[in-house]
Amino acid sequence: MWYDLEIKVLDSNTTGNEKVNIYKNECDRSDKNAGFDLYSTKIVKIDRTGFVPFGIIARLFKVEADLKTESHFWLMPHWSIYHSGLFRGNTCAIDKNSNQELRAPVWTLGYPVTVKKEECHFQIVAPDMGWIRNVYVV
Repeated sequence: MWYDLEIKVLDSNTTGNEKVNIYKNECDRSDKNAGFDLYSTKIVKIDRTGFVPFGIIARLFKVEADLKTESHFWLMPHWSIYHSGLFRGNTCAIDKNSNQELRAPVWTLGYPVTVKKEECHFQIVAPDMGWIRNVYVV
């Protein structure tokens, strides 16, 4: 059993003509990683609370033998968040029918924190911490 992740990349700049080129198809990924790393798509200043945008809509599928079913997933902090001054704002269980841009709610200790473009502070994790084997940009 494993998981397949589908990512729809959203337009991210002011002209709307270019898409974020951070995410790529990754097939037969190693099972060493707990999750799939997410990257901020723009510079965001967080004064106390706010959101880190990832510029994607994500869908996770559980794959067992010949059966593929849509699954919920977790939006979890990456270990690197420790150095950023950010904290995850709440528990982030993402419903399997979510069709909105994936964004992480965050807060700070009261001082402004700037999240730079393409920083990685969050990851998608399967509900049972299972192997996300394939990532498809759709």
